[in-house]
Amino acid sequence: MKGIFSAVKYVFVNIIFYGFLTLPLALLLALKFNGAGYTDFLFRLSESENKTLMHYYSRFSLLPGFEIPSVINVFLIVSFIVLGVLTFSVAFAYMERHLKYGIKSVKKAFVNINHTFLTIFPAIFFLLIFEELIALIAALFANLFNVAGYSGVGLTMPFILIGMMVLSFYFLSMFAFYVPIRLFTGYTTRDSVRYSIRLASGSHTKTVLALFLPFFAVSVLTHAFALFCGVQTINMLVSVICYIFLLNYIPAYLMTKYMSLSGMERKDFIPKLF
Repeated sequence: MKGIFSAVKYVFVNIIFYGFLTLPLALLLALKFNGAGYTDFLFRLSESENKTLMHYYSRFSLLPGFEIPSVINVFLIVSFIVLGVLTFSVAFAYMERHLKYGIKSVKKAFVNINHTFLTIFPAIFFLLIFEELIALIAALFANLFNVAGYSGVGLTMPFILIGMMVLSFYFLSMFAFYVPIRLFTGYTTRDSVRYSIRLASGSHTKTVLALFLPFFAVSVLTHAFALFCGVQTINMLVSVICYIFLLNYIPAYLMTKYMSLSGMERKDFIPKLF
């Protein structure tokens, strides 16, 4: 829990820069789920008359596409990926200098984006491929239930997907420290993956919980607002704020936890002498 509190504290202390940085991406995610929580979004699966495989896949997918492939969908998906890569490249570049040297420099973060981009892009590409594979499997289950005439798809799939997400987090947590290792040490991809697995093996369960619990908390919060608040604008605002927190918590936890596990000294809370 110490790692979670440390990451949350770092996010709130530096929320101004990271909040503005991740706002566009958070807004896209809020629009994707229509200002509702992810579980609330899934509970509404059975409300649509067009219950096709593409319908279910578009619901489970993280990408902001819709059910009918089109040029607009391609543009939205490409824009989402590019925006995600650039956002996290700047965020990790800023965070690396801040944690390692105690220096806050927006300019240097954008200047060093070439360095972090080479690390962030393959990591996000792998993450999206893995997420889309999980989404496809979940969509196949939902479509199978629908074809079989099961009427409780909208009630069952959120719980099935949550179970799949837990297993996914358990698998991905082994590679969680790949980005911090690459940025801080300059190791090769292969060595970074091996080192990440070795680091994560010592605190595997804690890492899984630290990555999963914030997603679960945000899902419950946004779901509660969607149920009890009838004002769409407020629901959308709450969703954006929650996604801003998540988008900043993930890199903050990975970076601070890696420094703790590797014994590196953090310089972000040490007062400058001059």
